[in-house]
Amino acid sequence: MPIVFDDGVLLPGVDTQTGLQRVQIRPDESAVTIYNTSLGLLLQGNSIEEQESNQRNQLNVILQTIESHITLDYGGQLGRALLGGTFHNVPDSPLLQTLQRTGFSDPFAGSNPDLSYTLVRADREARIDYLWLWSPGLSSTGNGVINSDASDHRLAFVGVQIRRG
Repeated sequence: MPIVFDDGVLLPGVDTQTGLQRVQIRPDESAVTIYNTSLGLLLQGNSIEEQESNQRNQLNVILQTIESHITLDYGGQLGRALLGGTFHNVPDSPLLQTLQRTGFSDPFAGSNPDLSYTLVRADREARIDYLWLWSPGLSSTGNGVINSDASDHRLAFVGVQIRRG
């Protein structure tokens, strides 16, 4: 599958520098755009309000960047896209509810939480890594997480059906 192009932008932040990566592939006559990111951390001991504000700012930049790509590259329509990464927040958070309202769908929504945790430590388990699909260009054919001793993050995966057009 040929890569059409790849690029990225830095995200604003109050902690570790992060960004939004973009790669576009062409499985057929039209493209699929894949975005990858990692939002700022929510750490104990720091102001949770400041950290949540940081995440909201980062998500706003991500959505503005995607919107500019829609305008420049797609004539106002996103087409087929996937947004993945470590969002450092739980599924029912206001941050992720904002993302869901934009038209991205969460293929893990409604899944058994015990089977979708992506962060597994001795003192906590949580889902903080996500793969969001932009409908109607992509649909999920299944999902899961893979455990690895290499990290305390499990690898989330989604089977994707690419609709032509």
